Amino acid sequence: PPHNGTCDLSTDHAPPDCFISIHQEMGCEASGGSIDLEACGCVHPSAPPPGEILDVVGVRAEDGLPAWADANRQESRDPLASDVEGSRLTTLESTGQSSGDLWEIAIDGETAWARSFNLGVLGSTQPILPELEEDLPTLVGTIDELVAGIEEARRGTYGRAVLVDFFGPDSISSWAWIDVMNPSADAPKGERIRLTLVPTTDPATGIHEFEIVDAMSTDICVSGVDDNGQCR
Repeated sequence: PPHNGTCDLSTDHAPPDCFISIHQEMGCEASGGSIDLEACGCVHPSAPPPGEILDVVGVRAEDGLPAWADANRQESRDPLASDVEGSRLTTLESTGQSSGDLWEIAIDGETAWARSFNLGVLGSTQPILPELEEDLPTLVGTIDELVAGIEEARRGTYGRAVLVDFFGPDSISSWAWIDVMNPSADAPKGERIRLTLVPTTDPATGIHEFEIVDAMSTDICVSGVDDNGQCR
């Protein structure tokens, strides 16, 4: 069940899923031996209303998100992948049901359960290249360096960035999708950043790098979006 308040890490009373979220998923740091569970994503939100279209967030596309046939995690389903290109033939829909840290979803006429932290409703999109030009020390680097820079600039206190997918590293132009998960935010649970990149080579080292030439950010919402695409 959800837990509120703080979890004292020096005792045996901390909820197990709190430890999983903090140490394996969130990287939250304890202060004085305790952790703000809500800020660290250990207080699980209710599922969005039935019919809200969901996407997998904060997970590398090649890994996928584990899913189960029921809330007891007894029978595994095929992993769910992020739909960064909007090409999924079937949609993931919220049924409105939740159980602990799991939400129930409908896909292909069947239902499955998956971790709520890695499910979200995509909201409005806005350009952020001017913000990155101001916040990042450079717009040029390896893909790992660019992800690390974006994480440092935009993750908030407890967040993290995940390179969801990366297309065309050997092409004239490339695209990368980075999910910046920010569990301490009230309405958006994070953002999906789409980078347009131009390959370049460091003349001094010969290392293949990329320059960010465009960037768009889409809100990742917890409870759905309103008619204007804003997080509820």
